[in-house]
Amino acid sequence: MPLRPLLALLALALAGCEMSSDDAPVDAPPRDAAPSASGAPPTDASASDRSGGTDGLSLVLPTENGALFNGAPDRFYMGLNTTVDSLRPERWEGGQYGYVRDPVPTIFGRRTFRRVHEGIDIAPVGRDAQGNAIDTVFAIDRGRVVYANASAGASSYGKYVVVEHDWSDSPVYSLYAHLSDVFVREGQSVEQGAHLGRMGYTGRGLGRARSHVHLEIAFMVNEHEPLWFREYFGTNDLHGRFFGTNLAGVPPAELYLALEEDPDLTFPEFIRSLEEGYVVDLPGGRPLDLIERYPWLGEQAAAADPADVPAWRIAFTQEGAPIRVEIGPEPVDRPTVEGVSLGIWLTDGSTNRMLQRRGLSYEPTRRGASYFALYATTADGAPRW
Repeated sequence: MPLRPLLALLALALAGCEMSSDDAPVDAPPRDAAPSASGAPPTDASASDRSGGTDGLSLVLPTENGALFNGAPDRFYMGLNTTVDSLRPERWEGGQYGYVRDPVPTIFGRRTFRRVHEGIDIAPVGRDAQGNAIDTVFAIDRGRVVYANASAGASSYGKYVVVEHDWSDSPVYSLYAHLSDVFVREGQSVEQGAHLGRMGYTGRGLGRARSHVHLEIAFMVNEHEPLWFREYFGTNDLHGRFFGTNLAGVPPAELYLALEEDPDLTFPEFIRSLEEGYVVDLPGGRPLDLIERYPWLGEQAAAADPADVPAWRIAFTQEGAPIRVEIGPEPVDRPTVEGVSLGIWLTDGSTNRMLQRRGLSYEPTRRGASYFALYATTADGAPRW
């Protein structure tokens, strides 16, 4: 098999995880089905105020498992089958967002983790006599189903659904993976708490015992992702724009807990509260799709004429979520690392293989350069550095 199609198939398998359109809203379940960010069931009165019309968020969890709000993470998260000594001895921790996979020693002799888990794995609260999870999976907020993959073997996400939400006048996406059944169709409008599917264990590396729903809350990196995929992998992306690489996930549990503390919190405010990991400059002179979709990432950058921008400066969390966009002062002709956090520098912390150390500084890896090209892709195509 030629190398580029083989790489494309490998990318689809690692990244994660069409049906007819129907504009009729999917009915929501009884209001006591899905715990809200306060841990209490949403009421009919509060449901009418949920996103879409206001900047503040009020979300429900995607299953009946509300242990996140009860100080019982071991019952909320579905962990891994292995444990890691000293640093994370409890297997539930592997179900969290962030660096919780692939442990390695650091230069200081401590153990750290190299691979990002871009979502959270929520454990079932019910099983049938054969041990299959029977939990219904709910939409965390009203929105529109933009992708529904009913093929268990087409992605390591297995069967999965992506819903687009309008938060602060920008599209934000929730993804629900490893479903045993999908109840919705692409193009359907859904209310908060709508039944999207049933929890399962479809996808790569799972078994019945580890049935869970994998939840991501994410930015879309680039509307033109199919052009990037064809340029770098030589074929079409099976999942189009709703491929794992093109959805940059933020920490879902932290968002729910932040909303519990501040019910008026907006999504942009939450993003601005996240810790910066590294900063990369990309060539200017061309549009940046990300800032067009999320202008609140940087008002000055959003207002600028792309032709007059020397460089686009993007700040990322250590996990790789974009949190700020600025105008870089000097032109660059390829992705250039402007800086990394002190924590990454001192501990040789992982950047999910996006950056590599060169003496006292950092530069993009080959994988990182390819990924940053996704951010720089326009309707005219993807750049080659």
